[in-house]
Amino acid sequence: MEKGCLFFTYEGDLFSVTAEDGMEYCYISFHGRRADELILRFGLDLGDPIYRDRESLIPFWNDCQEKANDGNIDILCESVLLYSLANLPPLQKESDDTVSKVIALLQKQFSHPDLSITRIADELGYTPKYLSSLFKKKKGISFTAYLREPRIRHALFLMEQGVVSVKNVAILSGFRDALYFSKIFTAEVGIPPKVYIQQQLRENGRE
Repeated sequence: MEKGCLFFTYEGDLFSVTAEDGMEYCYISFHGRRADELILRFGLDLGDPIYRDRESLIPFWNDCQEKANDGNIDILCESVLLYSLANLPPLQKESDDTVSKVIALLQKQFSHPDLSITRIADELGYTPKYLSSLFKKKKGISFTAYLREPRIRHALFLMEQGVVSVKNVAILSGFRDALYFSKIFTAEVGIPPKVYIQQQLRENGRE
């Protein structure tokens, strides 16, 4: 990782950074519905989330860090995020435009249990086989696997907001079957949804 790199990752994702000695870094934790909206608004590619040559942003980052306190940290975090996003390179078009349309529809409809690559292909006027192949080629991941990410993020959000029924969380997140949801959730998060819900209840004093 070079000086001036900016990268994004989802909450809960594991990552590591290799750099030269003396590297300095800062991070912003920003999640929830607003974060999802910004990902869609700026077309962030979280399959390849590193943006280099952002060194011009470092003075701004440092200035905000020095001004941060308990009274303004939330506003500064969003300001840093918005300003940094606004200085990213423009989105690519042409061949990537179709995949961008798929992702935009996915972000809007992920909670619909009948959402599929076939449904989106029909909407965009492509064959499912072609669109599925194009998506995997461009994103390095299948549509089904990619769809799990916003669904699991939404499930986490619901649990953090106090929804305690695993079945309800599953349905509201786009899963028809609570058992299948529990299997996917455990594989992605590392613990079963019931355990995560209990953790949230303890942390928020609602147990």
